[in-house]
Amino acid sequence: MSTSINNAESVKQFRGELTQLAERLDDTLKQTEQSMEELRESWKDTQFQHFSTKFEDDKAMIRPLRDKIVEFESVTLKRKEDKIRQYLSN
Repeated sequence: MSTSINNAESVKQFRGELTQLAERLDDTLKQTEQSMEELRESWKDTQFQHFSTKFEDDKAMIRPLRDKIVEFESVTLKRKEDKIRQYLSN
């Protein structure tokens, strides 16, 4: 069952939540990268190398996810919000 949102303010609010999510992903990723750099200085063994490799693998998945969230918000949902507003203004 599919649900359609036909309220421009609800779409706008959801867009804002997605923007915040993307920003939090960016911030968390930057903080984690900084922490990894600090760890790299003190934790110089094979276990860290394994941990670092897994982190790089995760980053490779997080960035495209973040990009898709931003694209969905700024293109798809923006278009829907504009169409709803246009429809309601007629």
